[in-house]
Amino acid sequence: MIGRISKRSPMRVGLGIGVSVLALGASSVFAQQFSSTCPDGNAGPLCIISNTGSTGPINGTLGTAIVVTNKGTISGDPPITAGQAVVLSVNNASGGLIGGGANAIISPARTGIPLLSFNVTNAGTINGNVSYVEPTPSAPQNPLASALYYYISDGGILNGNVQLGTGFSTANFIQRGADDGVTGTLAAGGGIDIYTRSYNQTQTLELGVRPLPATFEVEGFEVRGGATTLTLTGQGTTINLMGDGNVVNNGTIDLLNTAGLYPQGVTVVPAAIGYYQQRFATFQREFVPAGTVPLYTPTYGEALTSFINEGTVNGDIRIATASFVNNDEINLATGGIGSLITTSAGDDFVFRNGGTIEMSFNGLRSPTTNIEREFDDGVNAAVRIRQALETTTISGVTIENSGSIVGGLAANVAANAFSFTNSGLIAGFDANGYFQRGLTLKVGELDLVLPNANDEFNADTATFINAADGEIRDGFYAGAATQNMQFENHGLIAASAREGGTALVIETGLLQDDGPDDVDVIDIPAQSFAFTNSGTIAGAAEVNVANRLATFTNSGTLTRTELSINQGNPPIYGGIAAFDVESETDESQSITFTNSGSIIGQDRGGSALVLEVEAGDGDEPGIPTADATISVVNSGTIKATGGATVTPGQLIGLGQGTAYVSQIAALGVDVESSGAGLVNIQNLEGGMIQAAGGLTAVVAGSPPGSTQPVWVYSPIANTEAAHTVALAVAAKTVNIVNSGTIQGGAGTNYFPNTPIIDNAIGQPNGYLAGAIHTSGDQLDDDSGFLPPRIM
Repeated sequence: MIGRISKRSPMRVGLGIGVSVLALGASSVFAQQFSSTCPDGNAGPLCIISNTGSTGPINGTLGTAIVVTNKGTISGDPPITAGQAVVLSVNNASGGLIGGGANAIISPARTGIPLLSFNVTNAGTINGNVSYVEPTPSAPQNPLASALYYYISDGGILNGNVQLGTGFSTANFIQRGADDGVTGTLAAGGGIDIYTRSYNQTQTLELGVRPLPATFEVEGFEVRGGATTLTLTGQGTTINLMGDGNVVNNGTIDLLNTAGLYPQGVTVVPAAIGYYQQRFATFQREFVPAGTVPLYTPTYGEALTSFINEGTVNGDIRIATASFVNNDEINLATGGIGSLITTSAGDDFVFRNGGTIEMSFNGLRSPTTNIEREFDDGVNAAVRIRQALETTTISGVTIENSGSIVGGLAANVAANAFSFTNSGLIAGFDANGYFQRGLTLKVGELDLVLPNANDEFNADTATFINAADGEIRDGFYAGAATQNMQFENHGLIAASAREGGTALVIETGLLQDDGPDDVDVIDIPAQSFAFTNSGTIAGAAEVNVANRLATFTNSGTLTRTELSINQGNPPIYGGIAAFDVESETDESQSITFTNSGSIIGQDRGGSALVLEVEAGDGDEPGIPTADATISVVNSGTIKATGGATVTPGQLIGLGQGTAYVSQIAALGVDVESSGAGLVNIQNLEGGMIQAAGGLTAVVAGSPPGSTQPVWVYSPIANTEAAHTVALAVAAKTVNIVNSGTIQGGAGTNYFPNTPIIDNAIGQPNGYLAGAIHTSGDQLDDDSGFLPPRIM
């Protein structure tokens, strides 16, 4: 159905940790490297220790994840140490006591073994220090991966000091009580660290007026409870959010100045608004450049109920929420880390922009995004929407824009019902070598999920509407795994100067697995696809469907203009059709295309409207035959005026003295079916189907001023309409009724010219009619049709 190149490494490993829940798969990279045994002698790598009596000390063993829940007493000197574990998570519940020496819970200095997470939640009593020292790599080992370091003071008391790190990782101290619950000192390491205060009652807070402890740079707000709303006012710098409540920003939030927080030469650009989650997953990188960490460790877990911006945000927003609404101003820059909005697993999701989200150029993305880019190809976008990693069930997804988004919007979500509506502006970005498509919407096929989790979901419905006052510039990709898809354009969809001049790409169908042992099974088609265009599509449109029923209605305009040659991808096999529809099903299908508008193909070697249909699977014995029925009704204009192209064969490996001709049609229909194949074409009164243009050679030339050969167009004199046809149909049964105009040239007889290799309209007899050319066809026969496709 929907083609994809996965950004995930072939080896996926998982580690997800919460305050009280941790899942560590046996396939973990650490489980593979170490023969893990828990401190109590049980098999690791996951070691869950629950204490209601008396125990201790607990010392983490090599390569394990230690999860301790204490409601009794743990003693020792120290009572708990990370040892050589890669995770230490301690939950000291109310009534729990941990103590026995100067230190209570520690991760001392060590070399060569990562500490992915060190976290403590205290609702009881801890006597002694809590501290972790960040591990150092062994030369010439790459830097060690890290993920989560936090301490939650949940109404308990710590009689001692807290030291959250000694290096440059980010630590978070979360205060849920009236004070921090620490009788001694509280400190973090270098870099950016967060001090979070918790709120469970609706209230309004001014930004930046609550002091932060020394070595903490970012103010955090935990909003607890779906009925709790925190409204932020005033002016401040980078903030961090937590919890499952609601946040309204009425203030102005600027970026934190990180000068002096990191070693000389290291620049870290934070988000203006971040969100802290207490679980993480690990993914092994396929290639690990020297000096970089080997793992990607995205977080997941809790999400806000809603976030509303009624103020000004000058920097990226990276949060998890079930609802994101912007009614004012979000100012972004290409040199940042990119804005990322993650859905809330299992909940309906809403993204609604009625304000302004605009990205300006100040350099390439921050180097800290390089690892993220390996797993997400959308990091250049101003705003990304991504499905929660832990998604197991799907709900509704709604994306609406009535404002302005400049810099690109890219969504990859799963939904049972998906809805997109645009009545504003969505534009991409193309400046100084930085490019981002205007709009990318992927539904159902997730690029990143928890290891061994499902990454394919089929929706019931998916609706995409660009309203009359909507503008989508710099390209639009819409891919949806859904039973029923509706696409409407009543406004403007325009191509960028990149991506071959293609304005719109649509892919839809169903996702399904192969049979046992990867044996092919019948691909079940989706139900319906409906395409409506009453607006303007400035550029080519490509639609790939796999539905039982597909309908196309065009009363607007679609124009594929001629573009200059892309030297990196020259049109040696022809140009691009203005409107290319491809439909492939194993079962019967029906397509209806009604045109009362205009479809114009001006590209050299590019047709205007092409319908390519395949029904049935001739390779699988015993599969019932499949019929294909195609109906085209035209009362508008379908024109291909760019002419055919020819490429010398020796330039593309076909041999000296040969030529490759890319023929074109104004309207081309190719039907291959294992059962009946019927094409009905009606050109009504006033309807125009026309092909024109002279033959153009695509050759390597040396224009004045060039220092090396480049691909150029070289028109061939006296070849008007050569190798062009107004209407070409290949099917078992063809009915054509013409009450309008079908206009082409005199036809092209190239049979005597044996060195010519055509791209298939007229084979095998070497003749192409000028106005109407029909031929029979059969399933999996590649010898008899058009059109060219850029290779």
